[in-house]
Amino acid sequence: MAGCAGPSDAPLTPSADPDLASGLSAGDAGTPAAGANATPSTGGVRFAPTASGHLDGKVIVVDPGHNGTWVTAVNNKRTPVFGTSGARCQAAGATALDKTTEHTLVWEIAQKLVPLLRSEGATVVLTRPDDIGTGPCNNERAEIANRNDAAFLISIHGDGAPRETLRGFSVIYAKHSAGGSALLEASKAAAEHVLAEMAAQSALPPANYVGTPGRPIEQLDLGVLNNVKVCPAVLLETGNLIQADDWAILNSDAGKEGIARALAAAAVDVAG
Repeated sequence: MAGCAGPSDAPLTPSADPDLASGLSAGDAGTPAAGANATPSTGGVRFAPTASGHLDGKVIVVDPGHNGTWVTAVNNKRTPVFGTSGARCQAAGATALDKTTEHTLVWEIAQKLVPLLRSEGATVVLTRPDDIGTGPCNNERAEIANRNDAAFLISIHGDGAPRETLRGFSVIYAKHSAGGSALLEASKAAAEHVLAEMAAQSALPPANYVGTPGRPIEQLDLGVLNNVKVCPAVLLETGNLIQADDWAILNSDAGKEGIARALAAAAVDVAG
């Protein structure tokens, strides 16, 4: 990405201290929504730009998938998914070879991505305030983008494909879009940008079990994607958490930083 600077401030860190506004690092400029620490949380946390750049005036929504605390009555509740009969609020997520959870992995990647976006002039809205709460239902994550008139929504996940031979990253966009056919096409184009930037900047290979060789893009009905009305939206499956080579990359700072750089570059491609 042309002009994508490195992080300009300390990374965001999860906190077990409920007195910290938003549950993020003390002193950060994040502003939590009224329901950011509710169960389930709503509204997300808003971060102001730290510099001027390619994303001046744009709102980018970063969605670290899943949540830190499972509440059965909340997570299994059925919620609306545009174009379908609905789905449960939130799934539990995968668990890596060393028992690291998907929600923690993607939270750590988001910590590296948010400062990159802010340094490019973006206002960033993080869909959940920490890695210990019951994060928003998937339809609420889409509504966070809608309410904030976002320019791009990036949802970060990791896969748990069941065989050692299955590895690599893939990109998903909606099968049905509340924003209509034009937005669906924009999301497809955004998925292509994420694919290209991941191939250029991440050590992870394209998935060998999704889409076609070298082009691991698919359409699925997911609440966090289908319900977005205002901007392109994509979901990145960063890699297979139970595949040894993928996990060695995902579990490293360099691996997480490569993913963050790729997603920041894709945000500039899409919204800059």
